Amino acid sequence: MQDETWHIRVGEKQIGPAQSNDLIRLAKRGLLAPDMQVRCSTDNRWMRADAVPGLFPGSCQSSRNSIVPPLPTIDAPQPIAASPSPKKVSPTKWRWAKIGGVSGLILGVVYILLVRQGKTGETDIDVVIGYMTGFFAGITLSGTFLGFIAGVLRDYFSSRSLVEPALAERPVERQQTPQGNKWNVISKHWGGLYPLWFSYWVINSVGGVFTVVIATLISILFERKSDYDPLAIFTALISIWVCILAVVIWQVVGVWRSANSYAARRLSIGQKARWAAIAKVAMSLGVVQLVATFLSSGLPELSEATRMAFMGDPDLPAYSLRIMRNGTEAEITGGIKYGLADDFSKLLKASQQIRVLHLNSIGGRIGEAEKLYNLVRERGLITYVHSQCLSACTIVFAGGKERYIAKDAVLGFHEPAFPGISQVELQSSVAEQTQIFRDAGFSANFVLRALKTPNSEMWKPKLAELVAANVITRVSAGTQFAASGLGDVTKENLGHKLTNAIPLLAEIRERLPQDYDAILDAFYKSYLAGDTEADAVAAARTKFLPLLNSLKPLADDDVLSDLARVYADEYQALGSKSSRFCYLSASGADTTQNFAAELPDTLTKREMELNERVVHTAARRTPVAAAALKPIWEKVSDLMSIQGITDSQVNLLNADNVPPSKYDDYCFASVSLFNVIGSLPQKDSAAIMRAILTANGND
Repeated sequence: MQDETWHIRVGEKQIGPAQSNDLIRLAKRGLLAPDMQVRCSTDNRWMRADAVPGLFPGSCQSSRNSIVPPLPTIDAPQPIAASPSPKKVSPTKWRWAKIGGVSGLILGVVYILLVRQGKTGETDIDVVIGYMTGFFAGITLSGTFLGFIAGVLRDYFSSRSLVEPALAERPVERQQTPQGNKWNVISKHWGGLYPLWFSYWVINSVGGVFTVVIATLISILFERKSDYDPLAIFTALISIWVCILAVVIWQVVGVWRSANSYAARRLSIGQKARWAAIAKVAMSLGVVQLVATFLSSGLPELSEATRMAFMGDPDLPAYSLRIMRNGTEAEITGGIKYGLADDFSKLLKASQQIRVLHLNSIGGRIGEAEKLYNLVRERGLITYVHSQCLSACTIVFAGGKERYIAKDAVLGFHEPAFPGISQVELQSSVAEQTQIFRDAGFSANFVLRALKTPNSEMWKPKLAELVAANVITRVSAGTQFAASGLGDVTKENLGHKLTNAIPLLAEIRERLPQDYDAILDAFYKSYLAGDTEADAVAAARTKFLPLLNSLKPLADDDVLSDLARVYADEYQALGSKSSRFCYLSASGADTTQNFAAELPDTLTKREMELNERVVHTAARRTPVAAAALKPIWEKVSDLMSIQGITDSQVNLLNADNVPPSKYDDYCFASVSLFNVIGSLPQKDSAAIMRAILTANGND
């Protein structure tokens, strides 16, 4: 029996085409009866099935040319004319593939025009053309594939309604492709017409190479140097997976059908078909492996790309930009997500005088961070972190020609990550980030440790490590740059942040809300004006210090006694650095200057805790009579004399103007005075402190 194309008449309908192997298989399964009519495509004449040589061995019919009259149910004059076979009609799957492709193209146009409003975020015409080409190619390919799958399913279920369900195992409505057609290999493999060994080894190998090549070409097509676009990432990923799925389905169906034909031939001669079973098992395992790869890699990547492209990257906080200090400084706050680099670029074009970029971010997308890094380097900006700069934010920070951080600022490093990323892709991303840090001058050992920290953790190097590794240029004292690190906040939110950071303010808010509002308002206005941190703090101190000084004489006795000892320790610490600092602080000659930065952290913490106790315990007190204070003052004077304080040094404490040459004596006397007061019994100590604080208003 030669390999020819046949049609089968079932009732008033005909099905096909089918190959000779298909007829043999159907006959062996009892689905094709000897008295059913079949027709060879070469002569269009109907005949009984048992007249086909080799189809029913032992049949009394011996000639393929034995013509049988049509069945009674068929109108004899028009059996051939009614047959649709002479008219070439495209199978449903190809028609639907065309419809899907056109629909995808239309959706792409609608998205670009209505959603993106014709914008790609680029001005380079070559980049725009490349982006548009890749986008429309990807979405058209996706629509074509989905339409093709829908058509295949429709063909499949339509064919089952013509004959018994078992006939669905054979190719239905498969159109014989002319040998000269360039798609002949594709259609022949899909129909299982190649030998099993050729379909399994040759076609599978070629299909694998083809998939790799196409995936690489798609990646190259969508790769836009120095750019990052979630929609391009999504389109590239969906295009690659559509290509992979299309090739795999084509491979599996072709091998499966070829295995069925191989098995039918082997069984027809009474032999086993082990290779057919092995091929099916191997292809099934391949499908399982592909599904596992898609679930572990493809699905997470597509899910993340979808959230980035169509949901605004919801896992990252929104970003904001702020201009400060008369347009010379700018701040980026929030997540580093798509669109930030373009917005910052526009800001730089509108404000050419910007020289400093403040960063306050938990990180975000590496691609967007690299775009910001390039902008910072191109403009020669200084980068500064007052609060925190974590993960991808450190890439932007590395771009600064000079890099500053505040004393308590935090930089955080770890390796990059993306859902579904392979080890090879991870190593490539690490290599790119390593190059960025090395170009910025970071030490090799520092970069190695930073990028070996797992993404689930965060390495926050100490200040000394950052300086030693050349990560930062220097530490800011808060006087060089505008106050930042709090974000684009309202007055209410700013107050919430400050009270969380400074418990003393929370205490003032509870007991003295009007005074709290005045302090907050002074700081907020200075912050919005882009003043330095020192200026903003000074503005708040002008409201805070008078309030605090008015409350100190009203505090409990134990608070005032502890306060005397803190004053003595603070003046001694300042005097060890500069007698001028000690004099200005002890005398109150300059209330605008904040000496907290010159004091040890332990002393600053003690004073803050005492100030909280002052506010908490302040209440109306009965003034101590001068007669009651006199013996206490005499005791203080005697104790100071024992410590070696002279009358001239004591007199300096009451002088309106002290020459710089006497700053050392003034400081020595001040330390001695408060040490003595702190050593007195608590009631006496508190009485003297109330008298001093009431008379002088010293802090």
